[in-house]
Amino acid sequence: MTSIASTFGVDWPHLTAQVISFAIVCAALYWFAYGPVLRMLDSRRQQIAQGLANTEKINAALAGIEAQRGSSPTLVTRPDASTIRKRSVRRRPPNRSF
Repeated sequence: MTSIASTFGVDWPHLTAQVISFAIVCAALYWFAYGPVLRMLDSRRQQIAQGLANTEKINAALAGIEAQRGSSPTLVTRPDASTIRKRSVRRRPPNRSF
């Protein structure tokens, strides 16, 4: 094994130091980056689930209110532009020139 390693230029002390350094970097990233990101994602997942549950409750309450009314709510619409223009023309005072 030593002859193969020396043929390919493997320096055992240097390789061991690199493996240890890589393990330290992996551990640091796991504790300081990966862990907090997973906690944040879990928190966000819980918020989304809570929001969906609230949406279902609101939809159920809305369905109950609509059932009490007997029909779906009617929408109040704004008059279109031509109607507004006609009203403004009728209300405009006459043009007085001096």
